[in-house]
Amino acid sequence: MHILLTNDNGYTAAGLTPLARALRLFGKVTVLVPENDWSMADSTLSQEPMRVRLSSLPDDGGSVIVCRATPSDCVSYALMGFLSQDVDLVVSGVNVMPTAHHHLAYSAGVTAVTEALMLGIPGAAVSMPVGLGEVAWQTAVDLTCHIVQRFISEGFPKRRFYNLQVPSGRVRGIRHAQQDLRVYYERLASRQEMERDEVVPPFINATSMTCDEPTAVLAQGYALITMLTLNPVAAQALASPVALGHQRQMAYLEVAG
Repeated sequence: MHILLTNDNGYTAAGLTPLARALRLFGKVTVLVPENDWSMADSTLSQEPMRVRLSSLPDDGGSVIVCRATPSDCVSYALMGFLSQDVDLVVSGVNVMPTAHHHLAYSAGVTAVTEALMLGIPGAAVSMPVGLGEVAWQTAVDLTCHIVQRFISEGFPKRRFYNLQVPSGRVRGIRHAQQDLRVYYERLASRQEMERDEVVPPFINATSMTCDEPTAVLAQGYALITMLTLNPVAAQALASPVALGHQRQMAYLEVAG
């Protein structure tokens, strides 16, 4: 099996080396990561010529391909011909930003895996929001290997991927969960500053942030695993036209028929 490993924090990320080392137990691992940190950059595609250089993983010595590109670029270029060998699975991690709830839409690490799905390759994204205290990278690595083993045992699904978020402290267990929404409320404020005795335009930024329904399960020490499906237009929905008035509906049915 050939695994493509990427992330959204760059080649110096602390969780990259232990994950690469563990995934080699399943087969060949190609590590192809961005040069810079792209956290919260969602599915940015630069569409610029990708510059690459070969380097070594810290504390490991294994090779890593460092790209001056986004995580989604890394995956799309790799799967469209940059790598000579076909890829069976894409793994993104261990990323250090949250991916539970609506963070999923902002995570460049997650959207790197969705980029793979759009090119027909399944994958898994794993994150561990790093806070205070000791970071248990090995726990995230072990749980990622558990997911990869499940792929191998149950077969590689089409248009589906796993999203795994692991608490940074002691992990009590793992819970399966559906993706949910976490709503943030921000308040904008502006401030005026002087520059060379001249008034410059005010700075505007978000000064406070609160949210509904914190991720209680993560706070209690449980890892969250979610199976997500990339199928924006469900085929079965095409059989049920939206009621837009009798005449427009009949015209739709005639054209569709």
